[in-house]
Amino acid sequence: MLQSNKLLVFPTSRSIREHLDKDNLSNTLLPTITTIDEFFKKSLFFENKKIIDEEQRFLYLNEAVKNVNLSALGISSSFNAFLKQSDYIYRFFLEISSENVSIESIITADTYSYYEEHLEILIQIYKNYLNILEKNNAIDK
Repeated sequence: MLQSNKLLVFPTSRSIREHLDKDNLSNTLLPTITTIDEFFKKSLFFENKKIIDEEQRFLYLNEAVKNVNLSALGISSSFNAFLKQSDYIYRFFLEISSENVSIESIITADTYSYYEEHLEILIQIYKNYLNILEKNNAIDK
């Protein structure tokens, strides 16, 4: 039996695999299945802007950290090491964005005064990253 034009949206790729395994859908036509992240990427439109992928994110972050003291953060500036460690920086930015908190407001909290130098470095990386996105007519989460 052919299925109608149906779109199934799941929170993660793992939940998609579990759905396919659970319902034993190996020898049938499948509906269109996607993650919520991919769904939003495809459904949001920003005029004259493109949403970057993970590879572009790494390249832009790599460019944003040039002339920044990464060793103070415990992150290596060599390409191979940064490839593995750049996700730490991105996740930090993603977390403060999802919590709607600015890095500047973190500095004012007494508990983070010990990390003021780290936060100032992250602010510089963040500004550099935003400038690179703007220059390339791109957006990121």
